[in-house]
Amino acid sequence: MPAGGGKITLKTAVVDVGGSSRAVAQGRHVKLTVEDTGAGMDGAVIRHIFEPFFSTKGPRGTGLGLAVVHSIVRDLGGWIDVESRPGEGTRFEIYFPSVESDRKEELEEERPVEELSGRGERVLIVEDEKLLRKSVAVVLSKNGYSVLEAGCAREAKALFEKENGRVNLVFSDMVLQDRDGIQLIEDLKSLNTEFKVLITSGYLDVESQWPAIREKGYRFLQKPYEIPDLLKSVRDALETGL
Repeated sequence: MPAGGGKITLKTAVVDVGGSSRAVAQGRHVKLTVEDTGAGMDGAVIRHIFEPFFSTKGPRGTGLGLAVVHSIVRDLGGWIDVESRPGEGTRFEIYFPSVESDRKEELEEERPVEELSGRGERVLIVEDEKLLRKSVAVVLSKNGYSVLEAGCAREAKALFEKENGRVNLVFSDMVLQDRDGIQLIEDLKSLNTEFKVLITSGYLDVESQWPAIREKGYRFLQKPYEIPDLLKSVRDALETGL
């Protein structure tokens, strides 16, 4: 988008896809359209946008965002159409196969807020994104938890030792500046095995680390998350986690 801003439009629709050389499958689909009034792209760029590590942003870009989107959509049996011209913006049309169920799913009953509140449990938050760490700390503090904060694995271990391991839950990001969350947890478990564990991470970070998380049996909270999800995950980890 240009420096002065612009407009992004999101639309959803149910469509019947007929025979088309661009369509992967025929039949009923759910279409998500994302359209902007940005700078647009030429054909040479469009041909490469879904390739891993291809980016037009220079050092600021990883080239992984659209590659991940394409992978998710493909795994769900869908596809993406792209239309763009320099100076005229871009439109992505994402198609997902429509699935109808003949039975009603039983919805999980939401737990009352008071059941999700803390009872003075000590939670060690390990997160190198300062703003996110502070936000989580405020939420947990206001909901009855006693919070400790660390910005990296080294700080977390030093704080854990200073507190003589008196921590009920370690809530750690999977990817830290100085080591990964699983390694940190193993270090802390060698000092005290009584605390529970909750791991968090974004999609790109957790994809390669998921086998280790699953092997250990630790509870996991996907980023980005909402406050109710945070409170429920912390409560569940304290009550039933490892």
